[in-house]
Amino acid sequence: MIVPQDVNFMGNLKISYGKKKGLKMSKIFAYIRVSTREQHENRQLDALKGLKIDEIIVEKASGKNFVGREKYQQMKAQLRASDLLIIHSIDRFGRNYT
Repeated sequence: MIVPQDVNFMGNLKISYGKKKGLKMSKIFAYIRVSTREQHENRQLDALKGLKIDEIIVEKASGKNFVGREKYQQMKAQLRASDLLIIHSIDRFGRNYT
């Protein structure tokens, strides 16, 4: 797994695409979630501007659990060990991680 070297969670996100011998970052995903259809994902999308992202997944679903979230499940099936997943904030990912 390649970990970004320069991440400022309180301001702009800056990713240094480091290289490790024998490893190559395959794909960069961004996962955006809002709880209801009335909510907008614009704030999360704006935070991603300027980043090199291969695929942005936007889901309008409750963060209570991961089971009923179809787009999350599809993304999870695609993720590989060499991929990078960007989430604007952990509460946008979900509420229950057990």
